[in-house]
Amino acid sequence: MWNSQKAQSLLARANVLLQSDPTHRDPSIWENSEDFCPERFSHGRKTPPMSYIPFGGGPRACIGAAFGQAEERIGIVVRLLQTFASKPLNADKIHPHRGATLSRTPGGWM
Repeated sequence: MWNSQKAQSLLARANVLLQSDPTHRDPSIWENSEDFCPERFSHGRKTPPMSYIPFGGGPRACIGAAFGQAEERIGIVVRLLQTFASKPLNADKIHPHRGATLSRTPGGWM
């Protein structure tokens, strides 16, 4: 385990592998660090920089991070639509509105 308080030496041309998993499970950062708990990211909880880095960080971060996160959101929406039936509220009051794009009448709820 790396000790940031103590000077460390590396041999010339040594390969260094930095893993994010130990940081993601660090009990000094995360309460119940071994548990699956998505709520830990809600309510604006502040965490130290680089304490959760699923796509890496800095100039060499994953170029697909934004795509991966968008794909995840779309997947959740698709799953909700496949699982639950939905219908518009006040369907009789929803009328097409032509602006820059075709949308519902401004102020209408869906």
